[in-house]
Amino acid sequence: MKLVLIRPSFQDWCGNRLFTQGTSFNSVYQEAFTKWKQVAAKAGFQLDTWDQAPLEQADIFWFLDLPPSYREFEHIRTQLR
Repeated sequence: MKLVLIRPSFQDWCGNRLFTQGTSFNSVYQEAFTKWKQVAAKAGFQLDTWDQAPLEQADIFWFLDLPPSYREFEHIRTQLR
């Protein structure tokens, strides 16, 4: 299974809360993210937020939104190499 680590738009969605809670307006977003995780698992991808494993273990790193500064982006990028 390929590990996909996701940097959520809001850091309070870490701890895999992106897929379970804290992402909804009447559960609209939560359901979409939960479905994404389920469909990805069937295709051989494990989706987790970026705090669930060391970045260097990720096969794929996904930004839901880019960091506010290029410096922060570069800092994350160096951890992935």
